[in-house]
Amino acid sequence: MSLQLYKNLKRDIDTQKYLFISASYGSNNTSTQLHYVNSGFEVYVVLHQNSQLAQLVEYNPEVKVVIDSASTAKTKGIEYKGIIEKIDDKDQNYDYAKKFTRRFNRFKSYFFSRKTFVYRIKPIQIKRIEFEQQFDDNVLEFKENDRSVWQKMAFKGKTLVRAWKEATRLQYLSTPLASVLLGTIMAWTINDSFNLGKLLLTLLGITLIYLGSNLLNEFFDHIAGKDKTSLFLNSFTGGNKVIQKGVFSAEKVLLSSIIFILSGSAIGLSLAYMIESYWLILIGFVGILLAVGFSSPVLKYSKIGLGEIAIGFAFGTVITFGSYFVQSDGVFSYLPIIASVPLSLFVMLVLFINEFQDYRADKNCGKKTIVVSIGDKFKAMKIFSILLFIPYLWIIPFAIFGLMPWWSFLIFLTIPMAIIAVKQGSTKYRKIFELSIVNKLTIGIHFLTSVLLSLAYVLDKII
Repeated sequence: MSLQLYKNLKRDIDTQKYLFISASYGSNNTSTQLHYVNSGFEVYVVLHQNSQLAQLVEYNPEVKVVIDSASTAKTKGIEYKGIIEKIDDKDQNYDYAKKFTRRFNRFKSYFFSRKTFVYRIKPIQIKRIEFEQQFDDNVLEFKENDRSVWQKMAFKGKTLVRAWKEATRLQYLSTPLASVLLGTIMAWTINDSFNLGKLLLTLLGITLIYLGSNLLNEFFDHIAGKDKTSLFLNSFTGGNKVIQKGVFSAEKVLLSSIIFILSGSAIGLSLAYMIESYWLILIGFVGILLAVGFSSPVLKYSKIGLGEIAIGFAFGTVITFGSYFVQSDGVFSYLPIIASVPLSLFVMLVLFINEFQDYRADKNCGKKTIVVSIGDKFKAMKIFSILLFIPYLWIIPFAIFGLMPWWSFLIFLTIPMAIIAVKQGSTKYRKIFELSIVNKLTIGIHFLTSVLLSLAYVLDKII
């Protein structure tokens, strides 16, 4: 490239204000026009975290950019092939946000939104787009910004793991596993029965069914069109959109869910054979039916107002009782059912609080969640605040009459968290992102309650 062409290229990039950027992943692609600022040949854009472009570049950072310079009749513009990356450094992000506001003052409020970030596009190749013949000396290479084959493979592997984590909601796996822990400990404390092999098989089977049921509900949400209307995304709500983003096809999600559920069911059958009680098959069947029916167009618990009850009962009572039943070699008892109720209630409340952010999307696709049924977020938060303390009240009579150990009052240690959740929820129930603190607190209360209840039975056994 001649020095003059180099200078002209730099001049055009310095003087233009807009660019067109395209990104793709799998079967999905998007293209949009954005304002930009630049530092040399690196250009910077601002994206909202919920935009399709921001979501796609998390899985594939390779983008194409066109800057319409059209300085002569023979040129169409400047084309970039580059790598886009979010600027995570707060100070650097703030500095470039100020550059944007100085150049585009009317976008000040947008650029300084909490959920918008500055992204850097590092060029790999820059060239002028010619209407006629394209000459090699019009191409500027930045090989130092290109990724090696190994880097591309490592990134692809990392994003694949992340995609599966999102699709299966792996962050909530502690919910069913906590119930397995409680049921297993109760079998040991009540019947002096414990088998490590059975515990490991139970954990594996429950994990597979949990992953499969989440994938199946993801597929059903896609079919119902819920994720298309979920505008507000965080780790608790809004749908995972792995199908909409083209990360996985709908067929792959459905097939994977079936494989997971069948594999977990096979483990359940082997456990039934080991303990010589086929009642376990019925228990497992009920649990699967409740877990996969949340968004199912056939069972459609969430559309008849039973979704929260079904999931709470499945991940709390059914798993706790089933785990106890396996370790006790098929012995029935009502005690694990009583002990599991607080866990079931807190699972329901985790779903309940997540529904505030999903209110519009759930309503549009016909889901009859608690919040949608109430129709008023203020009233719904009042009900949530009351229900949050029911598990503590449940403990009192059963501990007094000896059906649960006195140590069960340990779960009262989580009451300060519940109080904070109520206070935060009462002021932030309409604020999509600020309400996430209540989501976190509710999940934390459930987890700590399961641990403290399990500890209560251990202490009752050894002291």
